[in-house]
Order: sequence, then structure tokens, then C-alpha cells
Amino acid sequence: MLTMIHGERYLTMTDSQIINELNALAKRSINTFKFPRVSLSYSFETPLNGDLKYYFLNDLTDKEIAIILAWMKAYWAEYMISNADNYNNLYFDSNINAFSPGNLLHNYKESWQTYVAQAKQLESEYYRGDSDNKPTLGYITVS
Repeated sequence: MLTMIHGERYLTMTDSQIINELNALAKRSINTFKFPRVSLSYSFETPLNGDLKYYFLNDLTDKEIAIILAWMKAYWAEYMISNADNYNNLYFDSNINAFSPGNLLHNYKESWQTYVAQAKQLESEYYRGDSDNKPTLGYITVS
């Protein structure tokens, strides 16, 4: 995801600001994950440098992490579509042929659709099996 970051906004951000943005994407993605097999509860600590360091309270498998990352990509693409800088008119002279933000927005929209489909597919596959990757329809508990 970080290899796709474009724009002046990210060039001027510090590492701390980028980490804060990624934390916000992660929180939103965690809230989107419908039925994880383990609790996605997290906490944070503040090291001496003042940056918040988040961590999960439980051990996550690669599958849970993959779903969270997939939703992070989708929400990043969603942000890029809604970024007001993409709608600015660079030139006011109609005789100048220049870069079209419409093409960029179209690519972001296609990326967003792809990322959402991938996240939904990962979640669907996740729900079809149990923790041992065996097919299941769910668990019946008797009290």
C-alpha cells in the first residue's frame, strides 16, 4: 500500500504523521471486520518520543491481519477519491492541454472497487472455515 502513495501531501508528512494516518486506517478496518474468531481489542502505550504505539491484546493469525490490511487499502483508496486536491483545476486557460485529474480519479475508483472486492472475498473465505482451515457451517453451543 505504501508503494502506491502519491501526492505532495505525503511528501511533506513526517514519519510520525504517516504512522498516525495508518493507525486511523487500521482502527477503521478493525471496526469493519464483522466476525473475527479472536478479539481484535487493542491498547496503546506512549514511548518517550510521544508517538502512540498500538498493539493487539490477543494473538492474531495471518488471516485476520490480511483482512485488516485489505480493508486498510480500501479505505486509503476511498480517501484518495475524496481528497479535494484531486478536484482542483490546475490551469484556467482552456487552450492548455495538461494532466487530467479525471483519469486519476477513475484509476482510484477502480482501485477502490478492487480493494473492497478483495477484502470481502478474504472475509468470505475466512468465515467458511474454522481455525484449522476445515470447512464449517458454524458452531452449535448447548448450555
